[in-house]
Amino acid sequence: MKMRTFAVKRACIVAIIILLITLGQQLAFADPHVLFQDSFGNNAASWTAVGGNWTAASGVYEQSDAGAGIAAESYAGEASWTDYIYEADVKITGGHRDAAMAFRVQSGLNNYYVLSIRSNSWLNGASDKRLELMKFHRGVWKVSANAEKSILDQTFYHIKIEVKRNQIKVFFNHEASPSIDYTDTDPIRSGKIGFRTWQTSAMFDNVVVTEIPKDPSDRQTIAMTGASIKVDPSWPYYAGRSYDSIAEEIELAGYRTVHYIVVNEYDVKGGLIDALHNRGIAVWLVVFGNGTYSAWGFPPGWENWKMGLINPSGVAGFTFFSMFNQDYVQWKKTSLARIVTDYPFDGIEIMEAFFPEWNGLQTGVYGDVGPDAQAAFAAKYNSAIPDFVNSGSPNYYLNNSALYQKWIEFRVNGVNDFLNEIYNGQGGVRQARPDILVATWSLAIDGGPDSVAKLRELQGNDAGAMAAKVNPDIHFFQTHWPDWSKPESQLPPGYMQAYQPFVDRLRSSQPHLPVGLQADNGSLRTMIKSASWQQQYNIEAAQHGYATWTTYEYHIGGYMYADKPQPKRAVRLDNGSVMISFNKRIDETTAKTAGNYTFWQGNVQQSVALSNITVDGNRVVLESGQFPAGSFEVAVSNIKDTPSLWLFTEFPANTVVAGSRVNVQ
Repeated sequence: MKMRTFAVKRACIVAIIILLITLGQQLAFADPHVLFQDSFGNNAASWTAVGGNWTAASGVYEQSDAGAGIAAESYAGEASWTDYIYEADVKITGGHRDAAMAFRVQSGLNNYYVLSIRSNSWLNGASDKRLELMKFHRGVWKVSANAEKSILDQTFYHIKIEVKRNQIKVFFNHEASPSIDYTDTDPIRSGKIGFRTWQTSAMFDNVVVTEIPKDPSDRQTIAMTGASIKVDPSWPYYAGRSYDSIAEEIELAGYRTVHYIVVNEYDVKGGLIDALHNRGIAVWLVVFGNGTYSAWGFPPGWENWKMGLINPSGVAGFTFFSMFNQDYVQWKKTSLARIVTDYPFDGIEIMEAFFPEWNGLQTGVYGDVGPDAQAAFAAKYNSAIPDFVNSGSPNYYLNNSALYQKWIEFRVNGVNDFLNEIYNGQGGVRQARPDILVATWSLAIDGGPDSVAKLRELQGNDAGAMAAKVNPDIHFFQTHWPDWSKPESQLPPGYMQAYQPFVDRLRSSQPHLPVGLQADNGSLRTMIKSASWQQQYNIEAAQHGYATWTTYEYHIGGYMYADKPQPKRAVRLDNGSVMISFNKRIDETTAKTAGNYTFWQGNVQQSVALSNITVDGNRVVLESGQFPAGSFEVAVSNIKDTPSLWLFTEFPANTVVAGSRVNVQ
């Protein structure tokens, strides 16, 4: 009996040990931050080899063909991987002595980084023991950085590569400091991992790829996530108040990202950026690509930048600029490089880089048909542009389809070249601020089954081609005016479902690029969107796969006209006064009336005489030497909001619910 009991106990112990080992293995592989690992037992089933002679045996992955001209490659993982740590052991065994780890490998082997590990001669017998970081991008090899190392044959070296956004760090053989620390101004954003050899035999082992998790408090992570709002501080609603009151009101509305519209490149309010940042709110710089609402401070001769339209009198308040005018392109590039250098924006986006207009051939608001476009087209095609006026002309756009197709491609390339030069050109944005997020923007419209092709034809927007050219961090689709101008009854919150063909076109060239969306909540009196519409729009955008979404503009939505002022928080200031913050800007006259405030501890009203009251946007500061020492409540009544500062001033003022209370600690 004892022997049987012992045997049973031993079997149980063995089973438990096996279970623990199994669970330990499962838990190790279940680590949410480990994307991939391989110690190469007797196979390399997860790898795809291209060229060479790759075998997995005895716990190593070997490439044994060192023949002349042999470039051998093998890849694993997912093209969607973005920020990660890639570790492996590498040993060179013969041949030309050039083995490499590849990372952020895109499909088709057209775009990727390689870290070359070299143990001996490279050219003409010269010693070349080093690590060398290179990039193969758009068909061109570029050496990015290198570090000399005493690398020997027949020796395993542990290499760790950290790639996060546009920063690449390489650690050699467990060293604490990186041997290479490189920032790429035009980075490849995502991709698989792999190995590569050039006329070299080598062994590889102990591969681990670990995800670098996104910090939820990091502003650049915030900037690419969830609901956001556009703010144009040139509107009267934002005037005559502190930057911090604006930032607090945005914060109280629940937003963690602001798209700050800069109407004029010489008028940037740095204090507003700082105030938003102090509250953990990410800030995008937003500028117009195809013109301006304000030419104040522009250099002499800026009038020559104007875009040629069929009917130049058809636009009021906005001046279109030619994206083919090189003086304008250079000025725009220099201006934006200056702004992102001088001000700590988290990202930059050039919106409305398109040609007018959706119905421009009917209204005459169609361009660019001016001298700059004509000269650029002639230089490329040795031809005049199509005729858009004389239907009897052989070059009328409907009579000469071959010429018109060239014109369509010319306009698409014109938009994309314009953006690429500003972002990626010499002296451009990314050179000035390699760390900044870059967003591209294009229109989207529910204009029928051929909307994608029609928008490409009429306005030169092709999201896929644009993103492929510029290589942004995110692409936004801007709701086109024929859609956003519809009243709420005709534009359901889930309208973006009709934009899927545009998303699909983008995904065809950039399958892993995050996508954003912009709506309009009240630019016209007839289409103001309610708070409930806005809330459902937020839900629908997330459900349809958008990484982030925004709305133009914070102070023109239906909630501004419908919501009552409401006290949201109250704090004691250092001087003993009390500051009450409301959900929206409040009327100075009613807020300065002392009789509109009463003070309570429990159900007992306290006697407090106010010595001074000041108003700052959505805030009121109450001064008194009689505030209770402990916590108390302030009840407010009769305080109104500010119709005179709204876009549509005919709406009546709203009044706070009488007796609304807020606690003061």
